[in-house]
Amino acid sequence: MQTHNVALAGPIADFIVSVSPDGVVTGSDKDLKGLIADSPTLQADYAHDEDAIVKDSETVDHAFEGPVADGSQDKKDASTGKLIFKEEVKEGDVGWQSIRVLVKALGGDHVALFFVMWLGASVAEFSLSSAKLWFMGFWSSQYEKYPIEQIPVLW
Repeated sequence: MQTHNVALAGPIADFIVSVSPDGVVTGSDKDLKGLIADSPTLQADYAHDEDAIVKDSETVDHAFEGPVADGSQDKKDASTGKLIFKEEVKEGDVGWQSIRVLVKALGGDHVALFFVMWLGASVAEFSLSSAKLWFMGFWSSQYEKYPIEQIPVLW
């Protein structure tokens, strides 16, 4: 499982890998505490995630203060064991490093050949689509010009 919320998934994870924004593995360990001790960035993220869990649990608990719709559960049963939290959304631009990784993954060692083939396939797709439309018009016009017996069966 891949997650940004280390505090939520850390206690149930068997093996943890820390990856930098550049995609380089910066640490790996079976113990969350050992991995956090080695990385100050991960320490800050872990503290932020723990605060968010506490804040979100308060928000979710307030949602259950009203009556439960079907009446089958009370407030205490509904709020235990929850793993649903508000997702963190960051806005911004995708960096050129990420785009370069994507292009490299698509084309491998032959990026130019990949894009030429992709462009050629796109042109061929649109050309065949236009040719299909033209042929259907041409075929239907044959029924206006000639009697049905003179039109080839293969058309």
